[in-house]
Amino acid sequence: MEVGDYVEAINGNMLRSGACWYSEAIVMSVEPLILVSKSSDMRWSCYPSEDINVVGRAPRVEVIACARRLHDEEREKFDKEFN
Repeated sequence: MEVGDYVEAINGNMLRSGACWYSEAIVMSVEPLILVSKSSDMRWSCYPSEDINVVGRAPRVEVIACARRLHDEEREKFDKEFN
């Protein structure tokens, strides 16, 4: 598994957040494992790696969109903590 890989939950399960279900996510970090939905509207940071399979590679434009989401999220946390 590498940054930029598409992954899906094994055994026909889907990644979930509240009422939303996602068939695939993009790996944005391997250690620690961070997944972001293809549309970059959801992030998972404690999904067990043994429960997902790599199913392909994401296009560069999707990886960049997901990276921006993570960057914005980290900047917001920093701003709240130090401002």
